[in-house]
Amino acid sequence: MKHSSLMLALMIVLAAANGYSIDKKAASDHRMAASLQDLVSGIVSGARTEKALSSIDAEAYMIDGKNMGPLRDAVRGTASACLVVEGKDSKIDFQSLIIADDKSSAFMVMKTTSPRFGVRYHSIVFFHDRSNGWKIKNWHASN
Repeated sequence: MKHSSLMLALMIVLAAANGYSIDKKAASDHRMAASLQDLVSGIVSGARTEKALSSIDAEAYMIDGKNMGPLRDAVRGTASACLVVEGKDSKIDFQSLIIADDKSSAFMVMKTTSPRFGVRYHSIVFFHDRSNGWKIKNWHASN
């Protein structure tokens, strides 16, 4: 009887410990996802240009319909054909983010509606490295 009680107590302790680590991991993943979603919504609304520029890879590009150009220029508003900033009235209708198990990359798809562009669909690719954090590598938008 003592042996069974000891085993039961050990199983409860292990389950609680595992539950705690899972909750901690889930909270960390949630913060990471919220950070990437916040970055993208800030770019689309035009609210966080400086933070956005530091989170864009130097070689990142934007595809807008049939046009292609540097993503940093699109965020700054200096690209003539590639436009990513929709304005403060832009609304995110749908957003889905998938982060790789090893946390090295992420992929987001999003649907927005704005007075400026109407309905648009976006796909965004992120890469992560320990020294530079998350960087947007490319962004595709189409109507």
